[in-house]
Amino acid sequence: MFKKLFFGTVLLALGAQDSFAQEQDLQLSVSFPVRTVVKVQAGDFHFIPGQRAPIHTHDAPALGYVSKGTILYKVEGRAPVLLKEGDVFYEPVGPRIMMFDNASTIGEAIFIDINLQQEGEPFIVFEKPPTEAIDRRTLPEKNYDGIRIDGAKIYIHTLQPDAKQYIDISNPVSGYIAQGNVEIRIDGKRVNA
Repeated sequence: MFKKLFFGTVLLALGAQDSFAQEQDLQLSVSFPVRTVVKVQAGDFHFIPGQRAPIHTHDAPALGYVSKGTILYKVEGRAPVLLKEGDVFYEPVGPRIMMFDNASTIGEAIFIDINLQQEGEPFIVFEKPPTEAIDRRTLPEKNYDGIRIDGAKIYIHTLQPDAKQYIDISNPVSGYIAQGNVEIRIDGKRVNA
């Protein structure tokens, strides 16, 4: 079964139907070996100017969105990539992430990193303990009985002011507001998100 991961400048949802985002909103599509996801865990990272991430790996696929600034990203054995505000990224299971650094020496960088974890998998594995503080603002995690997935798609979808967006939640849904405010209602009742 193939589930989709939707990102938006306003909303992110796991398992939402295609009525939410259109194919023209597609930014990234990745495949990986089938996994039984029991937890979707997210971190909202705020890096001070020039801050460098320690070398690390992921036991679970990590997908993300840069909401402010620029990030210099390098997977071992590949060329570095400069990620700008509004860009999406994928950190695969296994290879070392050699750089995930704030590329600016004068401005903050902010990104969200979302992991699709199987039972017992950590959010991140550092090669050595970090030597400087990392401002990771943990977001509410979502636990599942086990969703079998073999990939993810990242969409950028912007809601216009006062727009209403209906999402089929017959599949599990997790949400992330990257920018702006959204009121969520289920069966006409406001939900605290």
